[in-house]
Amino acid sequence: MASNSESPRLFGENDLRDYFQRGNKPSDRLRVGVEHEKFGFCSGTTQLIDFEMIQTLFVELQERYSWRASYEGELVIALTRKGETITLEPGGQFEWSGTPFASLHDAFAEFWEHRDELLIIGRDIGIDWLALGHNPITPLDRIPDMKKQRYEIMKRYMPTRGSRALEMMTRTCTVQANFDWSDEEDGTDKFRTAMAVSPIITAIFANSPISEGRLNGAMSDRYLIWLDTDPDRCGLLEFAFRDDFRFADYLEYALDVPMLFVVRDGRYREMTDTTFRRYLAAGGHRGCEPTLADWEVHLSTIFTEIRLKHYLEVRGADSVPGAAAMALPTIWKGLLYDETARRAAWECVRSLSFAQRQQMVRAVGVSGLRATVAGLSIHELAIELLRLADEGLSRLNVRSAAGLTESVYLDSIRDWVASGASPAEELIAIWREERGEPLRLIERFRQ
Repeated sequence: MASNSESPRLFGENDLRDYFQRGNKPSDRLRVGVEHEKFGFCSGTTQLIDFEMIQTLFVELQERYSWRASYEGELVIALTRKGETITLEPGGQFEWSGTPFASLHDAFAEFWEHRDELLIIGRDIGIDWLALGHNPITPLDRIPDMKKQRYEIMKRYMPTRGSRALEMMTRTCTVQANFDWSDEEDGTDKFRTAMAVSPIITAIFANSPISEGRLNGAMSDRYLIWLDTDPDRCGLLEFAFRDDFRFADYLEYALDVPMLFVVRDGRYREMTDTTFRRYLAAGGHRGCEPTLADWEVHLSTIFTEIRLKHYLEVRGADSVPGAAAMALPTIWKGLLYDETARRAAWECVRSLSFAQRQQMVRAVGVSGLRATVAGLSIHELAIELLRLADEGLSRLNVRSAAGLTESVYLDSIRDWVASGASPAEELIAIWREERGEPLRLIERFRQ
């Protein structure tokens, strides 16, 4: 990351009062961004690709497909191309973030282009790609070291907050999507609804039942890992379910989350002994004065189920491969960007207490679509949300050149939602068929 020296200085909390409102956009300019993570294994082995192989992969992407490198010292840690970025996660997970588009048809064309590039280079240099919620093979002590400064700080601090924090960092992958709002009322309504139904969407995409070659007893172990990562910065937010919830509530929450680091002249400086509120009140800490860039870095270290920046991030789903990954932003777009669908989705779960919402998270992690909470069937709720998303997308009526609506991207998940079997159940069947043999699992799970 570049120096923060030119970022506007912050003199107090009042400088941040309108921060989230700056994300307001005209209602005809709302877009969707897609992010997808995957694991890379050395072909024909059970070994994760290491940092050196990732450097080779980055070089190939630059030379063949016009990606541009971002450096930390002499090491390439990210790539960019127009509106796309590729970044490296703490366990070597490969994260692609696409250009925000108004049309999912455009977003998914870009996704398939990226996927094809990785598959071609992977075949040439020996990488198998797996899009699952949890690394199914590798123990924690065999995860290669990723030489990024921010992860060194996180690896020291995060385990002091949760016993599964390192697992979250190094052995999990997600598919997520980013959404806009038109004004504060629209943004907080989307945030509330998204946080309320997120566990149900997670159940649809539950895809992490295997760890270290063994069944782990969950449909989405990744989802359960977040329950023991860091209570300060993870999970559901009770205040978001209030009728009077506003951006100021999220601001007050974020100010009291302990900081991790700031960046000065390309170097990460640890700040884990203070909150952002104290950092502002003191006019600085450890020789650093607070800046707007510090605040934006701080927001990126908050990992709530739904995250607020200048846009809204939905973060609950396990990674899934190919077409199924594209169903995730599609169902969310139908629910969030059509007001009728959004209000109906909220009504599905409005009556739940916060304690019941927390129970839902754990139940979904264990049982996926087969979970029940407070007498509600997650399977039946998922069927209803899929129906509402379909109707919402039909009303939005964004068509491809061939005349197809965006609902076509839900086709990949319709059968398993109807059956009540999360994709994790197919993985369990494969594990049993292959008797848990690690290399065979990789061969069967790879894209």
